[in-house]
Amino acid sequence: MDWLKSTGTLHGGPTVAVPGEIRGFWELHKKYGKAPWARLFAPSIKLAREGFPLGKDLHEVGGGVAWPQDVLTPPAQALTEARDWLYNDAEFVKTYTSNGAILAAGATLRRPDYAATLELIAAEGPDALYKGEIGAAIVDAVRARGGRLSVDDLKNYSVQWAKPLVGSYRGHRVITPGAPASGAILLSALGTLDALPPPKEGAEAGLHATVEALRWAYGARLLLGDPDFVPGLEGVQADLIAPAAGAERAAKIGEKTEKPETYLPSTAAAKNDAGTSNISAVDASGLVATLTTTIGSFFGSRILVPGTGVHLNDSLNDFSLEGVQNWTGYPPAEPNYAAGGKRPLSSSTPYVLETDGVPRLVGGAAGGSTIIGANVQVIRNVVDFGHSALEALAAPRLHDQVLPDVTALERPSDRGARVEGFDEATADALAARGHKIEWWDKSRSTPVAIRVLNDGTFDAAGDARKFEGGARGGSVFYAK
Repeated sequence: MDWLKSTGTLHGGPTVAVPGEIRGFWELHKKYGKAPWARLFAPSIKLAREGFPLGKDLHEVGGGVAWPQDVLTPPAQALTEARDWLYNDAEFVKTYTSNGAILAAGATLRRPDYAATLELIAAEGPDALYKGEIGAAIVDAVRARGGRLSVDDLKNYSVQWAKPLVGSYRGHRVITPGAPASGAILLSALGTLDALPPPKEGAEAGLHATVEALRWAYGARLLLGDPDFVPGLEGVQADLIAPAAGAERAAKIGEKTEKPETYLPSTAAAKNDAGTSNISAVDASGLVATLTTTIGSFFGSRILVPGTGVHLNDSLNDFSLEGVQNWTGYPPAEPNYAAGGKRPLSSSTPYVLETDGVPRLVGGAAGGSTIIGANVQVIRNVVDFGHSALEALAAPRLHDQVLPDVTALERPSDRGARVEGFDEATADALAARGHKIEWWDKSRSTPVAIRVLNDGTFDAAGDARKFEGGARGGSVFYAK
């Protein structure tokens, strides 16, 4: 941990963790897959080799609107700074620029190196990465940028199967992964709200209750870490999601909010101070999959491995470092301190909501620390307010993670589809309850949702805040 702290960087080799996704996909395919492994890669290989139109969202990130170190106060110079680092990296220049300028939205983006990498993995399986030339190239790139990743780290990586957590909301079962994911925090917030009567949509008292439920839940996140390294974590999570605990938290919600210390565990080291996607799928047989995949912040470690087209993660930033607030604003917490072989805590909370054993809502989100609160609000919008998938995603969203001690509200926006946002009267009402209001131009989470209707058909949507989002945008596909 001292070495990681001493690097003082949010990017580069020191931030790269072992990339586990391909090994995970392989294990899932062995257990549940029907189509040949190689066939799964064919569409992506075709897109990478032949090219695809660069979307406005990716262009905006490539143009430099990178996730800032302090997520709540983006620096005005972020655009220029990000362009500087991108233009100084030969692999990024080769991939994302043309004639000295970042590719325009709508321009064709081709990734031939990545196509070749996918072809190799399709033909040889995960060993092409973990024991082959792709892995060797990754290690070389990481070490050239100051990291310590080794060939043995890749060879020795293994997938863990974990029992999911199960909670409830308004009589529905909610299934989500436990630590080192943050499913217990999602279920904690839902458990608090479940102990309260369903509010009228948009009512200020209901919004206050949502904020308070999130503050209690996010405060408890400081107790979580890798269960292989944190003794008793199974019991901690069970206590957080117990109905009695939800009722106890609900009873503590008063007319006004409290100081951050009220919501934090006594052991918390508190101080006052978006390279993620979610993929959800449902098929006619009832098989459901929901996956939150990430390389961390936008462009991850900012390492694009030469000759492979592989973007590397910056997931070691998700560990806690003593005395250091992480990139999403979380304060340090000992259960999540870095250690060899340990998995860092993640805000990932993909979920499945069931009624009588039948999946009814499947979803998840991207957006760092905002993921958990976004999923809570989407579930609430569908279950309590009867929203369609698109309505649930387009509804105004707020965010409060206790530390920093602010309640973020999004403004109305014409980005992508129209997003109504919150009005000044709502902000004033919450401020009167003691919430420290901060305005965001738009929510920093990007959830997706699939509703399974009574007739077996699907209602799916991607976040309307994305230019390619919405109910029929580039993030939604119906296949026969």
